[in-house]
Amino acid sequence: MDLQKQPQSSSEAAQPARPTAEAELRASDADRDRIADLLRDALAEGRLTAEEHSERIDGVYAARTLGELEPLVRDLPGARPAQAPAPGPGTVPAEPDENLVAVFSSAVRKGRWRPGRRTHAYAVFRNVEIDLSEGLFEYQHANGADEQASLLSGFQAWARVDLVTLQTAIGAEGAQGLPMMGRTYPGGDEGEEHQRTVVLGPLAHYRAHEVDASTCSEDDHGSCPCCLFTRSMEAFDDLLKARPFLAIRLFASRDADGLCEADCRVNGHDFAAALPLLRAYAARWPQAGLEFRKQYVVIRTGAPA
Repeated sequence: MDLQKQPQSSSEAAQPARPTAEAELRASDADRDRIADLLRDALAEGRLTAEEHSERIDGVYAARTLGELEPLVRDLPGARPAQAPAPGPGTVPAEPDENLVAVFSSAVRKGRWRPGRRTHAYAVFRNVEIDLSEGLFEYQHANGADEQASLLSGFQAWARVDLVTLQTAIGAEGAQGLPMMGRTYPGGDEGEEHQRTVVLGPLAHYRAHEVDASTCSEDDHGSCPCCLFTRSMEAFDDLLKARPFLAIRLFASRDADGLCEADCRVNGHDFAAALPLLRAYAARWPQAGLEFRKQYVVIRTGAPA
């Protein structure tokens, strides 16, 4: 038996990026959504231009196999990330959003304040007091007298904001009549137009004190359910032209000193492209002390019902 390694021919040496069998597998909707998420992040980070993003998104939803999807993100970081072990229960990031430290003194957070995603409290020979009853939460949260009450409060908030929006989006029987916007986009090579519907969920709006309506600018309608999205819609242009089902969280705030902050998530991922537009929108609000507006928005394919 000849065990000597034989030289490879040039055709044998050229290995495909994926094993042939895997590359020929049919792509699922989840595979396409994963690639679309990578492209969206690349657009937000400035790695792709809007034209490049639009061209690649068209390729994503035209792809039939995994082998057709891979070239669309081959030059982007995170295209094939290594699987990290899932964090265990109670795992927290190394850099918490906020630290409250009391050493021979007291630290207090109460009244109208904005808790971050994580707050760590440390007390040495004194105490830390955290009162969430009037906190302004940018992120999903729930509180109550005990664990059961907190879970119930969280579920009720989800049903009041997220569930009613999703029910309207899918046309569920008895769904609450929420405002919707229709958009029509030209088709690709086939020339078929496609329609997209934006479902505007209930708007959460807080102002420290009311303002004289005469001092409001013409483009600010206070509790209007459309403005938070329409004033930042430019950032979502490529996502609107595509076909995935999208769930968007929008948040904008302005404090008594005029400092404007914003947050945006698309299908649970940070979407930085919308932040400058949301901050610019908040900067035009009339001075009302601390003010915030947040909303859950769903985008689906099809005409408004």
